[in-house]
Amino acid sequence: MFQRERFEKEYRPVFERLGYGTTTWSPLAGGLLSGKYNDGNCPADSRFSTSAFHADNVLPKYFGPTKKENTLRILNGLADLAKELGCTQSALALAWGIANKDVSTQLLGFSRLE
Repeated sequence: MFQRERFEKEYRPVFERLGYGTTTWSPLAGGLLSGKYNDGNCPADSRFSTSAFHADNVLPKYFGPTKKENTLRILNGLADLAKELGCTQSALALAWGIANKDVSTQLLGFSRLE
């Protein structure tokens, strides 16, 4: 839901012309779409707090000084939509991905089962 530019614009001709589907990786955006970051804070046990790579490279992309407000607006809007639909924010994100006609597979990488 966050990384759509390449998929929806760059790859669109391949999907349309050749009929290929794609395997999406990390459809929960490293946990961002799980709902646990909707208040703008990183839980102490999250990958954004415990992994230097995520803290230094991924987190600023969404929660940097010029990005945080927009990210929170999107996350909380998704939370509202999920609530309206009677599902979790995670379920909404996963359903959105698999409902896309160009997605053939989603690879999930959970750090914890819950």
